[in-house]
Amino acid sequence: MARKILIIGFLLLLVILSALSLQWNRFSDKEAPSGSSVDGRQEITIVHQKNTFQIKQTVYLPKGTYNLHIPPKTELSSCVTAEEAECDWTKRNNSLQKEEGPITLEYKTMAGRINDHYFASQWAIKLEDVKMVDTKINFAEQTLRNGEWFSSGQRIAMKGLKLVDYYKFESQGGAPPLYWEKGTWKKKKLDELYTIYYQGDANKDFGKLKELDFPYEQNPINIIVSKQNQHISSKDFYVINQEKQLTSIIPLSIKESIIQHAHFEPDQRWYADVVASLVTKTAIGSVHSISMFHKLDGFMRPKEQNTFISGFYRLKGVVSAEKLDQLLSRAKGYPIHFFKLNKIEKESYRNLIAYDERPVRFHGSPLHGVECIYDDGKMLFPAAMVFKGLGFTVKNNSDDHEWMIIKGEEHVRLSETGNFLYINGEKYGMLTNPFVHINQSVYIDEGWLKKIFHLSIDKRENSIVISEQ
Repeated sequence: MARKILIIGFLLLLVILSALSLQWNRFSDKEAPSGSSVDGRQEITIVHQKNTFQIKQTVYLPKGTYNLHIPPKTELSSCVTAEEAECDWTKRNNSLQKEEGPITLEYKTMAGRINDHYFASQWAIKLEDVKMVDTKINFAEQTLRNGEWFSSGQRIAMKGLKLVDYYKFESQGGAPPLYWEKGTWKKKKLDELYTIYYQGDANKDFGKLKELDFPYEQNPINIIVSKQNQHISSKDFYVINQEKQLTSIIPLSIKESIIQHAHFEPDQRWYADVVASLVTKTAIGSVHSISMFHKLDGFMRPKEQNTFISGFYRLKGVVSAEKLDQLLSRAKGYPIHFFKLNKIEKESYRNLIAYDERPVRFHGSPLHGVECIYDDGKMLFPAAMVFKGLGFTVKNNSDDHEWMIIKGEEHVRLSETGNFLYINGEKYGMLTNPFVHINQSVYIDEGWLKKIFHLSIDKRENSIVISEQ
């Protein structure tokens, strides 16, 4: 008898959840273009009983052929059309031939035993080459009554009934992450963007998260201050276990928005960490991205940073290292190589190089391969190339980091490590070392080049001219 009542109660629950859901408009009957992404919408009903999620997923799509991606530990029991007919699908490769109208997938997935908390990110069936525009979720919790479920997007409703806790979520995009944690929860809306869920003091003051004038449309952001050792970052949804981590939510949410709207090369999406750090003045990401942020933050004045950031927002097409270097060059007013020197995140950080595009001339002829750069406002010349171009004989001993430069009857010995030099065997002291090491290359300071070798350097509008005194 008790079993019958339980079964009847479960069926009634499904009916109630379906009645609570709004019926969506059907998509156009025209066929989806082959090989291209199509937009879809979906409505999902979830019933959690003991260790199992019973899921009913109704998807609204144009007619066409779709491949299903079924999560692990998931058993698909049925696929039916709006007319309650079986879907035309091949189980062997999960290929679905869909006609006009919605389809409904019913399946169950195993959750295992849940104690203090639970997180699910890839729990719903996905359709290949489908971009879900909206997802609505009706969630009935029959087992976990001593806590709350959270997700990204908006929690439209939450109601504790006698036998079930009922939730309604709405979010943009595909099936959002779901997070449950035991405890009695409170909610505080900081502004139109941020909502914090927490336990403890009902009058807790979290302050106000910094508002930014950000050009991309931003979805509401839900932040759960967990009592568990959890740190989850998923689009518009964050779980943190320390209140001081709240300040990191700003750059992380900006980063996620940048990734959604800007089109990076696949292996250069980490540049979003650099840009988000620059926008928010808070370092995030890997050691490499943090090093790049600190260099840019110190290198560009506030006005130049605004020029760079606003230029980034206006970028069209794929965001490449070359385009970012062009923005940086435009902000500073001279050519700079930085992002393309740091294309690979796992490689060592390479310092920013500001180039002078003017050709270098000596005796009226260009010195091929000699490109001047700037470091801390000083003009530098590539040592080996400029010595060779000036007609000097160079003997470079890499073991003891010394250079022997022969200019006619004059022999000059320079050290890369000491503040001294030898001219025809006689030692002289120097205020600073003439060499500068940048990205495994050796450069010589303009001032020492002139003084040691008796040269003059004339910086003209269209060229840099070196002459003997």
